[in-house]
Amino acid sequence: MKRFLKITAAAAVLWAMMPLVQMIRQRLEKRAYAPSPDTEEAPQQEEHAAEDTYNDEEAASGEDSGAPAEEDTEEQADTDAQPETEEEPAPAPPEDSDDEQEEADTQKESEQLTLEEEEQQEEQEQEEQEQEEDDGIVDVNEADVDDLEGVSGIGRDLAARIVEERQTNGRYDTLDDLTRVRGIGEKKLERLRPGLTVTDK
Repeated sequence: MKRFLKITAAAAVLWAMMPLVQMIRQRLEKRAYAPSPDTEEAPQQEEHAAEDTYNDEEAASGEDSGAPAEEDTEEQADTDAQPETEEEPAPAPPEDSDDEQEEADTQKESEQLTLEEEEQQEEQEQEEQEQEEDDGIVDVNEADVDDLEGVSGIGRDLAARIVEERQTNGRYDTLDDLTRVRGIGEKKLERLRPGLTVTDK
């Protein structure tokens, strides 16, 4: 847009100078063809006219050259008026491969420890379950009627007969000795075995 304005201004100046140039050219032509009383003054007048024409052209060129200077001044002012942009911080450098490897090793160790803890917890739960099962077994040489009655398949009457047999004829050496009790046969004993045990004292 500024370049277009410069060209338009120069064209306007040249257009305004056209009548003056034509007038000077006509005067020179008249003087060249018209008889002059003083032949010595004619060349001097022509030289002065040429100088005037040259001066007029230089003035027009000066006006034309003044526009770019003004444009340069405006561009410089716009450049000075623009605020300075803040420099963005440089991005952080990527982490070294050693740090990534160390992080991967740490994560692997953590996962391994977690697996070991889970295995230990499972083993502990299994041991507790086995202990509970062992605790549920009744010793026929130590149990009373209430303890024996808690075993599946033994009622209160049968529990009383087991205790009575033990007190009368002595302790049971093995679970097979329970067949001494009235009401306990081989089949009945097999059903009672999981909940009974014998200790030697």
